[in-house]
Amino acid sequence: MRNLAVSHEALPRGLVAIPVRTRLLHRGDDLVAVVRDAVRGIAAPGDVLAISETAVAIAQGAFVAAEAIRPSKLAFALARRAHPLATVNQPESMQLVIDDVGVPRVLQAVAAQVLGLLVGKRGRFYEMLGEAITAIDGYTGTMPPYERAIVLAPREPDAVAEAIAAQPSTRMRNSPSIGTCRSSASGSTAMAKMMPPIVGVPAFAWWLAGASS
Repeated sequence: MRNLAVSHEALPRGLVAIPVRTRLLHRGDDLVAVVRDAVRGIAAPGDVLAISETAVAIAQGAFVAAEAIRPSKLAFALARRAHPLATVNQPESMQLVIDDVGVPRVLQAVAAQVLGLLVGKRGRFYEMLGEAITAIDGYTGTMPPYERAIVLAPREPDAVAEAIAAQPSTRMRNSPSIGTCRSSASGSTAMAKMMPPIVGVPAFAWWLAGASS
């Protein structure tokens, strides 16, 4: 994997994104230890460490096999009408949303979507259920052995970032800039500290974004 130069008018000049390889993560892995070992000898003062939310969730066991979900007729009907790139175009993912918020709330969102379309306003379904939808990463695009796993949002990402920041090998400044980056198509991000994401972070890859000398 190559280093990537980062250029944006809102960011300092000379930033470089460095992909840091780790082993494949599994349920129950000590994420703090994995990150500590991966960045030892690489992290430097002033760097920003961004961690894939998918990787954090996998280590926490926050995923479910698609085969373990039995989509309802409502889930199939709504999934067929979702955008092809949307996570919820998979009936299993849509069923998780239904289970999370309940059928009445989903039907309210459907009604709001229909009424919105009548007046030329799109996206009401996602406005009402956005948090539940973005908490789910569908099973397409995830690497083996998780290619049929639906990954959920990680638990307490701020606490995970704080635990990693407390490690000597990742203690990059008085207020370490460490956070988790979501790699789904929605592009939603939960940075625990200071700096917005610089690049998309693929699952199971760690990116260290720092100023070049």
